[in-house]
Amino acid sequence: MKNNLSDYKGSLKSLAFKPKNSLGRRFYDDSDLLYMTLDPFLRDREKIRLGKFYRRLDKTQVFPPELHSNIRNRLIHTNDVVNLAAMYSNVLGLNQYLAEAIAYVHDIGHTPFGHLGETLISELSGKKFAHSIMSVIVAQKIERKGKGLNLTYETLEGALHHSRGNGELNTNPDISEEATLCMYCDKIAYTFSDLNDSIKVGFLKEESLPKIALYFGKDQRERITNVSFELIKESSEEGRVSFSKSESSSKVGLSATSANLFKAFL
Repeated sequence: MKNNLSDYKGSLKSLAFKPKNSLGRRFYDDSDLLYMTLDPFLRDREKIRLGKFYRRLDKTQVFPPELHSNIRNRLIHTNDVVNLAAMYSNVLGLNQYLAEAIAYVHDIGHTPFGHLGETLISELSGKKFAHSIMSVIVAQKIERKGKGLNLTYETLEGALHHSRGNGELNTNPDISEEATLCMYCDKIAYTFSDLNDSIKVGFLKEESLPKIALYFGKDQRERITNVSFELIKESSEEGRVSFSKSESSSKVGLSATSANLFKAFL
């Protein structure tokens, strides 16, 4: 796979969400006076990053931390998504602040053990629990002792639509390109990280990985680099954020979901 991104720099710049088009926040907050001149999505990013629930993301992603000192937790996963969102949006010319804000907030409503925890809460409560919805609730109703972070509509929309579970990674024309981008960043981040962590704890062996896993490269860094190039290339050629037509996109679901991995481990 090639990985020269220079030909695609700024290719989606015309689609970048403009701060002036934001639908704004739920209410006017005096505490924002000092930051009124900032880009609203930069302000969102910092509100989330400095919030309590972002700090509480040091919870189990797939495997318990005692199994290996280098495996990822939910906070590390979130930062991985932020890094991918920042890189992709910067290359494509999208609104990097909005992409980063969505990436920071997308999982603050998640449970320990990811989708397995989600399933357990649903079973115990008798009501479907969706972490994407809970992320919005946490941000707007629980943070700051019930006052909420008062985020922009666009950041909250991105959090609400970031998760596809085991479903198709279909794009939604009614949300921003930055929100669609973060949906892909989330999938890419956890697919290869869960695979990498599975090898670290001995659940999988590198030498016994199926050929489909090796298609992307020999290690974590190479796999992420190759998939990143394919997403940027396809998006540039399609004229919108897209990752559904290339051969790579069809293979990104190669690892089991977090829930299935943990169930198998137990």
